[in-house]
Amino acid sequence: MPLLNEILLTMYPKEVEKVGNISSALFNIAISLGEFIGPLAGGFMTNKFGYTSGSSYTGFALIGLGLLYTFVFCEKPRRV
Repeated sequence: MPLLNEILLTMYPKEVEKVGNISSALFNIAISLGEFIGPLAGGFMTNKFGYTSGSSYTGFALIGLGLLYTFVFCEKPRRV
């Protein structure tokens, strides 16, 4: 959330209070969507593939997303 705050502050430097409100709202929306979509997707996967297969597919998806995030979106450390 601090990074989102800084990005929004660089876009709107004069609107400090509004930026705080917007970043807090976006953070809360993301949490609420995750709480809604997670059990919904988990129930669908369990009904479609069974508990063990659905759990395995979810684990593979999470590992894949973690690797994607690590190699695509993370910055490489810079040597000084």
